[in-house]
Amino acid sequence: MTTIRPKYGHSLAGKVLEAIQSGRMPFFPAARTSGGPGTGKSCAICGRAVQIDEMEYQLDFVKDATEWTLHTHVPCALVWERELQPP
Repeated sequence: MTTIRPKYGHSLAGKVLEAIQSGRMPFFPAARTSGGPGTGKSCAICGRAVQIDEMEYQLDFVKDATEWTLHTHVPCALVWERELQPP
């Protein structure tokens, strides 16, 4: 397993790292990202529902011929994307 150290010391970065280490979020970029109003689905990073008055990212992933979609709050996804960047 890859050891990941937070680049950002706030609690959202901790949630991102926990989501990666637990396998809820992959440690590679999405194949496609789209956004829109919240759908009420749970954020794959923080676990809170993305409410209709919030913006939501839909992240589509592909690995080894398997495709899946995750939903996140925009701020959660932005911190996750920063964690993917090399040091």
